[in-house]
Amino acid sequence: MDENVSKGFHLGGTIMATMAVIAIAITAVVLGISIARRGSAEATQMTNDLADQKYTQYDGTIVNGDTVVSLIKQYANSEIGIIVNVESEVNYIHTLDGVSADTEAGTGTATRAESDGELGSLSKARDITSNEYINPNSQFKCVVLRNEATDAIVGLYFNKVNAD
Repeated sequence: MDENVSKGFHLGGTIMATMAVIAIAITAVVLGISIARRGSAEATQMTNDLADQKYTQYDGTIVNGDTVVSLIKQYANSEIGIIVNVESEVNYIHTLDGVSADTEAGTGTATRAESDGELGSLSKARDITSNEYINPNSQFKCVVLRNEATDAIVGLYFNKVNAD
């Protein structure tokens, strides 16, 4: 009888040890999956930040009119819109709706319009007799415009800085 009790304790101990090893393995796998997901999310965020960097480098900066005209040409085939405020707001490339740009706070929101209305043209931006003229020597403060719902960049807003 003592032998059966001894075998029972031995079998019970073996079962408990096996369960402990299985529990440790499951914990390690779950922890690994959690770390992988977090790493993937961080990698995705870094990729998005790098993609946005070509626009965000101008956020809050002051650039001259020549740079603004160059950016209009550079992004002519992109998905973003550019708004230049000289005497009035003029949309270039794409029309943006619901524009709210605070150049002091450096924040702005907008949405891409369903269809593009009348857009400014580079020829008028360079024509000194046009209301859309962008003086190459004027200073403009840039604000990146984001869609409030998706946080995607939808445009750049350039506001003429008045010389005091």
